Amino acid sequence: MVINIKTKSINFKFDKNLKDLNISEDEFFLITDGSIGIRQSLFPECTKKDIELPNYYYSFIDIRKEFQKYSGFETKINNLDEILNCNYIVQFLYSLFIKKIKF
Repeated sequence: MVINIKTKSINFKFDKNLKDLNISEDEFFLITDGSIGIRQSLFPECTKKDIELPNYYYSFIDIRKEFQKYSGFETKINNLDEILNCNYIVQFLYSLFIKKIKF
């Protein structure tokens, strides 16, 4: 990621890859392991510096939160291995995909 404070723009390698592959912002979504990094670090820092983020940063899925909703687990999930090692990971990921993509 390259931030140019003078032009208030961000040049992401990820954005370049999207353009090279001809993928638009509405054809994918970000999956995060918690939202703290985006909500408490990236958003405030960009707001403070008046830098506009690409739209896809405003539509992401917190995999821990969604997995807890899907599974009905009462206990806190401590790491991604707990999610990845569950018996119904494929069904869970499919449900995320179906919920996020609009037909």
